[in-house]
Amino acid sequence: MDIKEIYDITIAFIRCHTIIVICLGAALSIFIYYKPKAMSKIMMLAVGIGIIFYIISLIGESIFEGVQKKEEMGYKTKRLID
Repeated sequence: MDIKEIYDITIAFIRCHTIIVICLGAALSIFIYYKPKAMSKIMMLAVGIGIIFYIISLIGESIFEGVQKKEEMGYKTKRLID
């Protein structure tokens, strides 16, 4: 999954679920105003988890492509032998 795809999915969600996004934004603003220290910790944790999931998805994607290319090369070699 590319950053562009994540961006497109986020924009599509914002456009389709405007009321939910406004409510989440308002709640986030209230929490940031009243408890900035706790919210900064939560935000850093969320960013860290997001980065970890993004790296795992990139690794998984590259492994899948590697296995697919290996199978394709094996098929081509088998076809040449026969």
